[in-house]
Formats: sequence, structure tokens, C-alpha cells
Amino acid sequence: VSFMILALTMLFMTTSAQTPPATDVASAELLRLVKEDQADRSFFLDARNKPTTQQLKTMDDGDKARFKRTNEILDTAAKLSAEGLDAAGLLMQHGSNLESFVRAHELTACASFLGKQGSLIAASEDRYLMNLKRKQRFGAQFVGFGSDMKLYNVEESSPTAVTDSLRRIYFEPQ
Repeated sequence: VSFMILALTMLFMTTSAQTPPATDVASAELLRLVKEDQADRSFFLDARNKPTTQQLKTMDDGDKARFKRTNEILDTAAKLSAEGLDAAGLLMQHGSNLESFVRAHELTACASFLGKQGSLIAASEDRYLMNLKRKQRFGAQFVGFGSDMKLYNVEESSPTAVTDSLRRIYFEPQ
């Protein structure tokens, strides 16, 4: 995995350095897909109510289509900006299997190496661990909806547990 991250970073550093952020067509499309993704999740903003069956179906159908299109872009794009990599990471984060969560983490790591700061690199690690039925490290993942929403289990007692100061680095804008 480390080699893949390094290789992807080197590939995208040479191309994105010549392209202003998100001006390449592929990155622009990924950013558009993220707007659709977030619109499909607008029901999360109302913490009092659970989503309707139709809202969940709309989100699920949209996720499947965006996941497919994101993979097509990643398989064919000659270059992506840091913003495009981060957008692709968010879209992969909403996949349905462990491989998509690993890819989300790799893409957001590449975006981070290129200067795109954000919490998605921590959130993608937590999503991966949660889907392995393990405790998350950063505390970025929740389960349930509306008033039933709660923080998924966080590892706090191991010697390698994430400290609050490290969480601040990931989750507070610099």
C-alpha cells in the first residue's frame, strides 16, 4: 500500500503541478459528482428525523452511479489535481466494500501530499476499520440516523490510540 501511495503521489505531483487546482476536466467532473453526493445526503442535516426509504434509495442509487463513474475517471484520467484526488476519495468513501475504503484512503493521502488538507484521510481510515468490525481511531464515523445517531466505537486505551492533539491536526482547519 505504501508503495502505491508513493507511486500515485509521484505521478500526480508531476502532472498537477502544471495544472491549477481543479481546472482539469476530470477533476472538475469529480467535484461536480461530490456536489451531487452531498445533495443526496442533505437529510443528515436534520438530526431530529430519520431519512425516508425514498431518501435512502436516492442516496444508494446515486452512490452506485457515482462510484462507477469515479472508477472510470480514475482508470482513464491523465492527471488529477489535489482537489480532484480528494473528491475521488470522498466518492470512494461512499462505496460499499473494503477495497473502496482503502482506495479512498490512498486517494486522500495523495491529495494531502499535494497540499490538500482535510479530515477525509482520517475518516477513510475509520470507515475501513469500522467495516472490519474494529474500533475506529479518530472518531469520524457514526452509526444510525436522526436521534438514534451515535459515535461508532473509538479505540482509546491502546498504547497507539490517537491523541486529541493528533485529532485536532486532522479535523481543525489550518
